[in-house]
Amino acid sequence: EHLHKNTRKQVEKVAEFLQWPVTPEVIDKVVEHSKFNKMATNPATNKVEGKEAKAGIFDFSKGTFFRKGVIGDWKSHFSDEQSQWFDTFYQEKLEPTGLQFDYE
Repeated sequence: EHLHKNTRKQVEKVAEFLQWPVTPEVIDKVVEHSKFNKMATNPATNKVEGKEAKAGIFDFSKGTFFRKGVIGDWKSHFSDEQSQWFDTFYQEKLEPTGLQFDYE
């Protein structure tokens, strides 16, 4: 969700974490290539109708990797019980790290 809300800021944070000195132009390119519509139509990152998908770790015969690009769409794929289980699981695992995530 953070990436969707402010892609540039998140790319800059990743570059800083990796100690990767990059120019604003490189950040611009990463931001552009990270847009959902670009990645969803790129055969290197997703199954594209009429194009041969790049061989990799995903089984494209089962569908595309990218769904809708809508924040919160995960709710339509989880029951209330599953959502509660994941909330508890992630809270237990992530609490010691100090990491926080927005799920909306």
